[in-house]
Parts: sequence; structure tokens; C-alpha cells
Amino acid sequence: MLDVLTAFALWGSLPLAQIALEPQPPAEAPQSYEALYEQARTQALQGEYAEALVTYNRLLALYPDNSDGLLGRAQVQSWLKNYPEARQDFEAILKKSPDYTEAWQGLLRIYLWQNNAAAFQQAMDQWQQAQPQHAEPLLLQAQWHIQQRQFSLARQVLTQAKALGASPDEVAPLLARLNRLPGALPWEASLNYEGQAFTEQQVPWHTVTGGIKYNFEKASIALQSLSTQRFGLFDQGFIADTYTELWPGAYGNLRAQVVMDADVLPQFDILGELYQSFADTWEVSGAYRLMHYPTNQIHFMQGSIGKYWGNWYFRVQPMLFLAGQADAEAGPGGNLTLWARYYYGTVDDFVEMRTGMGRRIAVIGSSAQGAELQGQTNAFALLSAQHFISPQWGFTGTLNFNYDEQFADRFGGSIGTLYRF
Repeated sequence: MLDVLTAFALWGSLPLAQIALEPQPPAEAPQSYEALYEQARTQALQGEYAEALVTYNRLLALYPDNSDGLLGRAQVQSWLKNYPEARQDFEAILKKSPDYTEAWQGLLRIYLWQNNAAAFQQAMDQWQQAQPQHAEPLLLQAQWHIQQRQFSLARQVLTQAKALGASPDEVAPLLARLNRLPGALPWEASLNYEGQAFTEQQVPWHTVTGGIKYNFEKASIALQSLSTQRFGLFDQGFIADTYTELWPGAYGNLRAQVVMDADVLPQFDILGELYQSFADTWEVSGAYRLMHYPTNQIHFMQGSIGKYWGNWYFRVQPMLFLAGQADAEAGPGGNLTLWARYYYGTVDDFVEMRTGMGRRIAVIGSSAQGAELQGQTNAFALLSAQHFISPQWGFTGTLNFNYDEQFADRFGGSIGTLYRF
């Protein structure tokens, strides 16, 4: 009987033994930190932000409070414009590691994109307290000043950053954005009136200029219409004026004016000028200008050296001219001009003073009838200003006085408006 019971028991347990011996699919092993991090990073670099966010969430579920994982997720949240979530991750990193540079940079960039001045300055102060001898806070502060168009402050901050060891490769692109004085908005429309009167009885001069300008990332082009009335004669012309960035620290200006049926203005007036900055705050330039009249032409060669000094910009500009038909009356000759411009607030708001003396070309008679060119001893003073009352609307104005050796003294001014959009 015992053998029967034993055999029955063994028979009944056989299927269980067989099942237990059959191979089972292994449980899915959790991915390693390295694999998840590399997957999330690759997805983010390829622009797959939604997928990268999912992977970073998986990583942080397995490895909570990992600073590199939090940083990656915060960066992706920033690119997705989920700023509150990104800020929470950046702040969690900095709470544990106050000297984590990348987290500070990410947090400050959020405030930069949001144009949040108070939060930006507060975080900047905290970063500089945590890393007082690092150049990185100053580089980001310079970006803030550039965004606010506070170019003078940006130059000063970049000088400090270089003193703390900032790489020229980091400083140069920021300085390049300061040299050409790019527009705040892509489009700019302008309208300007200028009037000139004389101390003796002579018909006043009137000039109206209107135009449109477009700013590209590294260049600008302006098209203008010019109408002027002098000595009872009227001229209508058109102007194309372009600035473009060239190699590092350099930009060029090309201006061409064409007048149909010219009476008092040259038929063609072409200027080409090249600017080169050096030592962060210095700038030199060289230019050639041609004024072509029906019976003569004038060649101008000029150079300059300029210096940014705090909110000031100073410039010295010598110029030489040669008449195409040389004679004792027309030339050669030259003059020297001194500039001083003060920026207050932003690069769009300034007061400028110019003065100069030497010899200049005076056009006697009508261009169409063969104007005579005479060299005249000349001195002048000019005061100009520009101010924007809003990011869109701005106004300009000038006052000037000109002394000529053989003509009546001339004085006048201009007023204009600018609209950006």
C-alpha cells in the first residue's frame, strides 16, 4: 500500500516539476544610468525634445536628484518654453551645488529670454557671490546689456570678463554685435527735414529725406528718397546705403546717391568705408568718396581713429580732397573733424558734437550748366541728438553753424522721426 501511495504522489507532482524546470523569460533589467543619459542627450541634440523629456524623466525616476540628469531635463524644459519647470530643476541643482556653472547659465538665460530684469539681476548677484573670480557671469551680463541695447555697459563688462580670463573666442562674437550698431527691430522708417539760412540775403535751402531700412542678422540696407532746393533750383535723388559685417571686428559701409537732372547736387555721390576694431575699445577706418559733376569730379580720401570710453565715443577724422581738374581755386585741400558722442541709457539715445576746420569744396553755379568748383577755408560746428520715447518711436534733431571764407555764414538745423517695426 505504501508503494502505491508513493507512486501516486510522485505522479501527481510530475507536471509541477516539469513546469518548474521549463526556462522562463528573464525580467527586464533596468537600463544603466549611462545608457539612459546618453539616450536622452542624443535625443535633445537631435531636436527630439518631447522624447528627450520622457527619457530624462525615466532616468530621474531611477536616479533621483542626479544633478546632471536635472540639468539635462531643465535645458530641455527651457527649449520647450516650460520655464517654471526648468527653473525648478535649475534651483534644485544650485541648492545642492552653488558653484554649478551650467545651472547658473541656464537659470539666467530663462530670465534673459523672459526679459525679467529684477529676477535676472537677483540671480546674477547670487552667482557672482558664489563664483566671484569667474568670467562666466560677466559674459551673460554682457548679453543682457546687449539685449537691452546698453552697448556702453556691455563693453565695460566684457573688458572686466577678459581681465578675469574669458576666452577671446567667447568675447569676440559679443563685441562684433556692438560694432555695427544693429537695429533694435528688423524694419525702420524715417522722415527728416533740414533747413539752412544765411546771415546775408540769400534764398534758404530746404531738404526732405524719407526712407526705409531693413536689418539682417549681419547687415542692413536702407533706401531713401532725397528732395532738395538750393538757389531757387530743385533736385531729386535716390540713395542706397548698406552696412555689412566682414571678418572679426570689421564691417563696411557702401553708400551710393544718384540724382536725376542734377542742378545743385552731383550726379553721382559714392562712398565706401571700411571699419576695423582692435583692443576692444578702439576703431580705425579708411574711406574713399567720389562726387561726380557733369564737368568735373572730386575725390575724397579720409581716415579716422575712434575710442569708446565709458558712455563716450571720441573720433578724429582727417580728410584730403582732390579735384579732377586741378587748379589753384579747387584744390587740393583737406580738413580735420573732431567727434564726441555721449550715449545715455541705450545706444539709440545720444547727444553728439562735431567741429572741424580746413578747406572744403564749394559749388558755384548750376551743375547742369557747368558748375565751378572752388576751394574755401571753412569751419563748422554741429550739435545733434537722437532719443526714442518708446521701442518703436524716436526723434532726431540737429543745429549747425558754418563759416566760409568768401560766402555768407550759414546756420540751420533739422528735425526727423524714426519708426521701428
